[in-house]
Amino acid sequence: MKLLSLRRAAAICACTAVLAPTSVTYSQEIVPPGEVMVVDMVPPDRGAETVRDSEPNVAVNPANPMQIAGSAFTPASPGSKAPIYVSTDGGLHWRLNPILPFNNTQTGTGDITLRFGSSSNVLYVAALKKTGSGSSASYELKILRSLDFTSRSLMEYLVDSDEAVDQPWVQAMSASDGAGASQDRVYVGYSDLNGAGMSTPTIQRSLDAASSSPQPFEMRRLSLDRPGTCTNAGGPARLALHRDGTVYAAFFQFTGACDTHGTANLVVARDDHWAEGAFGDVFQDLTDPTDSRNGRIVAQGIPIPWIVVETPNPPPRLGGQRVTGHISIAVDPSDSHRVFVAWGQGTSASDYALHLRSSSNGGKDWSDDLITVADAVNPSVAIDDRGTVGFLYQALVDGDQWETHFLSSAGDFATSSTTDLTLHRGPFPSSDNHPIDQGGGQLGDYNYLMAVGANFYGVFSGNNDPATVDYPLGITYRRGTDPATGRLRAPDGSLVKASIDPFFFVAADPIAIDMCVSHPQQCNSNPVLAKNLIKLSCQIPGCIVLDSVANNCQVKFTCPGCTKQGLCPPYYHFYLDGMKDVWRVGIFDGDGKPVPHRQFKTRTGVVLSFRPLEKDFVPGIIGAYRLAFEMGPKGTVGSVYPVKARLVRSSRPYKPEDPQVIKPPG
Repeated sequence: MKLLSLRRAAAICACTAVLAPTSVTYSQEIVPPGEVMVVDMVPPDRGAETVRDSEPNVAVNPANPMQIAGSAFTPASPGSKAPIYVSTDGGLHWRLNPILPFNNTQTGTGDITLRFGSSSNVLYVAALKKTGSGSSASYELKILRSLDFTSRSLMEYLVDSDEAVDQPWVQAMSASDGAGASQDRVYVGYSDLNGAGMSTPTIQRSLDAASSSPQPFEMRRLSLDRPGTCTNAGGPARLALHRDGTVYAAFFQFTGACDTHGTANLVVARDDHWAEGAFGDVFQDLTDPTDSRNGRIVAQGIPIPWIVVETPNPPPRLGGQRVTGHISIAVDPSDSHRVFVAWGQGTSASDYALHLRSSSNGGKDWSDDLITVADAVNPSVAIDDRGTVGFLYQALVDGDQWETHFLSSAGDFATSSTTDLTLHRGPFPSSDNHPIDQGGGQLGDYNYLMAVGANFYGVFSGNNDPATVDYPLGITYRRGTDPATGRLRAPDGSLVKASIDPFFFVAADPIAIDMCVSHPQQCNSNPVLAKNLIKLSCQIPGCIVLDSVANNCQVKFTCPGCTKQGLCPPYYHFYLDGMKDVWRVGIFDGDGKPVPHRQFKTRTGVVLSFRPLEKDFVPGIIGAYRLAFEMGPKGTVGSVYPVKARLVRSSRPYKPEDPQVIKPPG
């Protein structure tokens, strides 16, 4: 894992104090603030596979972010049930769980996406089941749920339809029913292929999908209020939900002839009440002044290549990758009026580009392009609970290299506030079992990015060959690799051809202490001296509390130094109990730079482990290090959070104390 650069002006800082004995009986490694982890998701027992695991999706359980589900074009082996990817340790390790009640021998399912209810622990899946073959093949819409996605129990059908659709896209959120109970609101957007001509953007919705008697799904075609001239063609429908009941939908309204590409308007519609009215009357809270129709036109008269009809006018390809009208939309969890939308447009691969725009007033007015990326596909946008915006995409560079980029910004992507990280770079695999013209291309038609708390979680597909692919931020393979040859190896030791794998990543938003370092007068430099305790409190939302380790050594406890014949400097482990999922913690040097370290979530708090640099180490003091605590949205201004803590010296890195926990490498 490598550090992200600091990219946000700090909140007003305060300072407090430290430390007392505690016990830890369970812990799992988490990604510290400001760091990135990238993992090849294919598990060790599938190390011989060479399928095209493209069009990935990921769902993080907001009630327990250690629980993560994933999907891709991955078939079960063996069996008649399709699998999902399962992680219970925050994405460090993965296994396949065949719980979908159907299977395609080549892809597992057709398109598949997943999402958890925000407090119910229920996982929802929207997927396509392939029926027939050849020119008579059809993909039917299925909507399912699992009450325990880690179990082997088959998922339960909520919708078992023979409706032919494309790109079913599920979103879910738990909300109060007004009487104190919680309900899961579940929405599925897709391209309806049942009408004449091209596809129609459509939504299905259930306002209570987690109960023992779930509310049936109802359907609405978004283009009913905006008919196009090309048989209502509209391609994908994408959704964004806010906990106050605001629901956004983004889609294309086609206005030109059905040719090698269509001319369309990008439209964003909005419903302010969970779209819970009569479904024929929803998404009518945003109109366009040019024609008074429902939905606001974000971009008008843009060219969109067709994706459905392969002949006689096949969609254009960019370096072998099919290009089409991608869409992604996200709403700020702390402000339902702040919304971002990304899309792709072009008449052909030669002028295809991605665009990102924003609105600060609920979609009424839109910015010019914040970002334009030529020769790129698969945009995904998300916003974390601190207002930082993430943007994921894949771009063709140098003729045959595909780069996966993750951008983040707290300043609407002004140059000074934007971090651009390259996660993966490499060509398409050249092995003959993966011809370039297979399906929609090696990457598929989408990837995904989402945010939970201050973390961005994403998934993308790409070349898995360790010898030809570059991972600038590092990579963890779960399937077998041979360090000597730099190639993939099967469990039996045989070499494995390169193919396409899904890659999971998590990027933790940094704790930005810039203001505290450059303007210390704006921070409270008088820590509360409480023996064996850190007393954390904020007078403004999201403040940062700095605590000097050196001061702790002088006042609150004796910092252990080096022992004879022991490692020097040693490793130091801070045990911090009582964080209550309100506070994040990081460690910084005297210049305000983040210090590389590891963190582990325990049942009662966090363990922070690091080894001082020799140049910064001072025996008995450790060095000029600072712990930085940032209060999250769950915190209460004015409340005092007592955190018990202790400091332990060791000659080795921290290891989880529960012997049943799977140990991360290193």
